[in-house]
Amino acid sequence: MKKSDTHFQDGEIIFREGEPSRSAFIIVEGDVELTKKSDKGSIILALLKPGEMIGEMGIFDQSPRSATARAVGTVTVNAIAREEFLESLKKEPDTAFRFMGKLVDRLRTANELLVRGPTIETPARERRVKPGFLDRLLGMRPGTGARHVRPQSIEIRVAPLAGDANARVTRHVAQALAKRRRVKVRVVKETL
Repeated sequence: MKKSDTHFQDGEIIFREGEPSRSAFIIVEGDVELTKKSDKGSIILALLKPGEMIGEMGIFDQSPRSATARAVGTVTVNAIAREEFLESLKKEPDTAFRFMGKLVDRLRTANELLVRGPTIETPARERRVKPGFLDRLLGMRPGTGARHVRPQSIEIRVAPLAGDANARVTRHVAQALAKRRRVKVRVVKETL
């Protein structure tokens, strides 16, 4: 797939709810917040990380954007035109299965929102993002993915978890950790 890098600053809109859908975007760097308008204000649907795709539903079914995507911190995305995206789904079965998996995840999230109710958006300047453990460990500024100290790499070894006979949970943990930049994950065979 041809990709073109586009950069956004904190708070900039990548696309707005209701706009025509002409391309999908893969988040390369930074976080993207998806919000939807409601009678009570904007509802936060998701905070997406690097490696995730946004805007794919609209180009798949040619509907207008169903949500607004806003940069949280500095964000880089790769834009993928509709024709190229659909062609890759036809030619690359793995890509098609990943796409379907993401749609299923989003449907589950939407179901949860229906059950527990939405979170009303807090304006970005009023939010304080606390650094997670890996952010602190790798010297990242909270919520931005940006370094404030010299770049480091870390290797995390994941041992099989007790009671995880088929290693499904262990693989899930390893995959989640491997999505982080500058993190190398190695699964070891011995249970600790």
